[in-house]
Amino acid sequence: TPTESKSEQTSSAEEKPYYNKTGYPICDTPIQLTAAAKQPSMSDKNHQWSGHADASVVDQLAYYKNELGLDISLDTYIEDDWSTQLTMMLSINKIPDMVWDTKLTVPEANKYGRDAFFADIAQYKDIMPNFKAYCEAYPELEKYLTTSDGKIYTTVVTNQTDVENSLRYWLNRKWLDRLNAEVPTTVEDFYKLLIRFRDEDPNGDGVKNDIPLDYSSMSQMFTNRLLQNAFGVLTTEVDLPVHVNNGKTAIMDDNYKEMIRFLCRLYNEGLMDKDSFSVDEDSVKAKVGSDMVGAYAAYAPFLCYPGTSYPDDAKNAAGMMSLSSEYNGNKQIACVVSSLDTYGKFMISANTKYPEACARLMDFLYTTEGRLLGNNGQMGVHVQLKEDKILGIMVNDMVDPPANENYESKESWRTSKVVLNNTLSVAGAKIPGDTSMTYHDAIWKFAQNDTPEHWQEVQDENGWQALCLKSVADNKTEIVSSYPTMVYPDEKIDERARLIADLTNTLKEGRSSLILGKMEDFDAGWDKLVKDMEGAGMADLLKIEQDAYDNYTKK
Repeated sequence: TPTESKSEQTSSAEEKPYYNKTGYPICDTPIQLTAAAKQPSMSDKNHQWSGHADASVVDQLAYYKNELGLDISLDTYIEDDWSTQLTMMLSINKIPDMVWDTKLTVPEANKYGRDAFFADIAQYKDIMPNFKAYCEAYPELEKYLTTSDGKIYTTVVTNQTDVENSLRYWLNRKWLDRLNAEVPTTVEDFYKLLIRFRDEDPNGDGVKNDIPLDYSSMSQMFTNRLLQNAFGVLTTEVDLPVHVNNGKTAIMDDNYKEMIRFLCRLYNEGLMDKDSFSVDEDSVKAKVGSDMVGAYAAYAPFLCYPGTSYPDDAKNAAGMMSLSSEYNGNKQIACVVSSLDTYGKFMISANTKYPEACARLMDFLYTTEGRLLGNNGQMGVHVQLKEDKILGIMVNDMVDPPANENYESKESWRTSKVVLNNTLSVAGAKIPGDTSMTYHDAIWKFAQNDTPEHWQEVQDENGWQALCLKSVADNKTEIVSSYPTMVYPDEKIDERARLIADLTNTLKEGRSSLILGKMEDFDAGWDKLVKDMEGAGMADLLKIEQDAYDNYTKK
């Protein structure tokens, strides 16, 4: 057996990797890395940075430098330019060490990975124990990311699939009280309530100015989700609601037809605001806040009532998160968003000199500390534990920003200085082993109790979130998964994107015309829209979706 020379033995013994395979820092001697990303959103107009950031600009990057040994120089681009800039980097093969918040779909990311622009992350799994554990806890993530030949080129956000993130629909509490009315549980009862809103002067001013339902751009997403669930169109996607009906992918089926007919009926009978398709969001909020609207959707009621906050939500609104009808089997159903986001959040250049360090940084994002750092900052520096005595849990609470830096609020400090807002927040769902109780868990525990102690305090403290969960608990609503996020063959990616764009535009225009049209013309108008959708390639898209869905369900 040949033996090593003395010099070879010495070199081998002294050679040490530039990084640590376990523990932190990742690099004992800091290394310089480059990254590119979409410009993070910042809420404080007086404290914003743009174009470039490093450890001196954002505390999250300072932590990476000081605690992990990664000195990262980040170039950012406004959202409208980001896709173009990334395409240019790829076209000249001048890619930084890492690309974050890519706006590339997983199929697109896989295509660029196979073309040798990005590294296969799966090859570094032996130094990524946290990512590996996360994939084991959420197997749908690895299933979604992994190519047919076993490679992984990106990761995506895993969403917390809490129902209140998918549905937020409100009824005017004062109107319900004045009419001595209950929150409806069926589509028909909802229709009858809207008639009462129209006819019985619920705001009590003696003028026929009451708006039963708002269907403006502010309300349409959550309104459509509520009604799609009620009519058996089980997807949270509203612009082009591809869904599964008895194992077959569909768009323009009878369930969706009857939902649109219902909206047309509301418009024709004066139960929907006539200005819904032309009014701006600020005007809608003003109408809601001045007690003119009975049913509406918003991220939170207090956003529509000037000078109010969480404690006022229960005084102004009641939650309505599900309705039943013959089209959904007379069930209370709430469809929640897919647990997986569409776009890649973290990619490593195939040409970087430091792929292992980049992989370990991605792995760090899947630790409790890394997750907190990406969302709120460093424990003991930006965040402190605070006891919520009503809910009986310990919660993370942002400390006050430095007094001499004049930030508008804790939130403006967080988004402008502490973190790269949403840029590296990949672990939306809980980290494996984290036994802490979330706000959702704690509120849900109270909501399921028929006579919960302190419920009024819980409701006042947590506002819209408590109203959502109380509605779900009271109706014993069944939580179901949305149409899944799936991977498509490379050769179908461009075709699918084109079909979705064409069909979305066709449906948007046709749907509005149907809702605003006369009831007696509805069936003929629907038939014309179906033909228009067929002409825009609906059958081709449904074939692509059906093949992907069949493959997804077999895995």
